Amino acid sequence: MIQPLSRHRFLETTDPDEAHARIGELFAPHRLELPAGADGFRTTYHHARLNTLSLYYFEYDCEVIVRSGPMQRFYLLLMPIRGYCAAHYDERTITVRPDSCYVVNPFAPITLHWKGRSALRVVKIDRAELDRHLEVLIGAPARQPVVFAPDAARPIGDLPGLMTFIDLLFADVDDAEPALSSRASEASAEALLLSFLLRRYPNDARTLLDRPVARAVPYYVKRVEEYIRLHAAESPRLDDMVRVSGVSARTLFKGFRDFRGIGPVGFLKQVRLDQVHNDLQNAEAGNTVTEVATNWSFHHLGNFARDYRARHGQSPSETLRKARTG
Repeated sequence: MIQPLSRHRFLETTDPDEAHARIGELFAPHRLELPAGADGFRTTYHHARLNTLSLYYFEYDCEVIVRSGPMQRFYLLLMPIRGYCAAHYDERTITVRPDSCYVVNPFAPITLHWKGRSALRVVKIDRAELDRHLEVLIGAPARQPVVFAPDAARPIGDLPGLMTFIDLLFADVDDAEPALSSRASEASAEALLLSFLLRRYPNDARTLLDRPVARAVPYYVKRVEEYIRLHAAESPRLDDMVRVSGVSARTLFKGFRDFRGIGPVGFLKQVRLDQVHNDLQNAEAGNTVTEVATNWSFHHLGNFARDYRARHGQSPSETLRKARTG
């Protein structure tokens, strides 16, 4: 079998301590244990990132137990290829087998007991990004985080569209010439995946998605929001936003003020601040606040730090420090 994400190898080791240390760079603090009598430990990790999504492939050549605290900032989609897992979550034990998918919510500790030789794909989804996407879909603030049904893994056949799209993402990322080769295309793919997930996997936001909206957000507001999200890194001008909207500048400003409480340029700033927040949470060793901020066109660092704190309730350096210390 050709390993998924073979172009994105992260680690291959026979040392459990090394595996524990390196995997901690990608997920919440955890413990990796070998049950009594387990031998022949060997593991492989592959990792690729798309916008705020992360894709993984793991292999374990013997039985292992992974104990983790609450994920806090992200959800996990577990999709075994070989072997199976007994997931102990929220006082439940869920068996996750090949041809099924299980979503791990970020709110409670979890223990994953992988039996025998196992291989699995994982998708890590940023909690804040899922909240923002839900707000776009329902046209209103999300009052609480999404909770996916924790009672059982779902057969792949019960998740039409979602699993097909995940297959396409893994295949494209490993292609020598991937179609998703820009921030805009990655953001579009991520939005589609989040829509599939919210619509297909049972969760407590489904009633919000099915509820009619009393006042529909004007098409030109949603069109410009999407344009801003796709081109936030490219310094879109106000003239571009007006052109894309198809209405006058006055109508566009009124639509944003009425339905979003902020103008389109202010919305662009919010999107960029959220992207900086995400990049700081997922920063690699050596990344600095200044580097991440300037990547999103924040060049006056004093104003940036003030606006960032107002939006996210902490300084950018605090976000970076917390991300590195778990």
